[in-house]
Amino acid sequence: MTSIDYFTSRNRSRRLGVPSVRYRTSRHVKRIERMLHGTPVDHPSLRQLRAEAEHLQELRDARRPGHGGPPRHAA
Repeated sequence: MTSIDYFTSRNRSRRLGVPSVRYRTSRHVKRIERMLHGTPVDHPSLRQLRAEAEHLQELRDARRPGHGGPPRHAA
């Protein structure tokens, strides 16, 4: 992948709201990336995956019109 392809795909991913999934195969590069960015381990537990899925569903529900959501304060 060229740098143009990388930035084009990243911009398209952000514009469409679709996550761009990338991965590293080198243990050394993974370790450095985790130190720099706090990237979690490669295989989160099922409990973590379930909690994240529930959280994302709650956010989606809160964004839907007429489905409640967090209370809005009068300005």
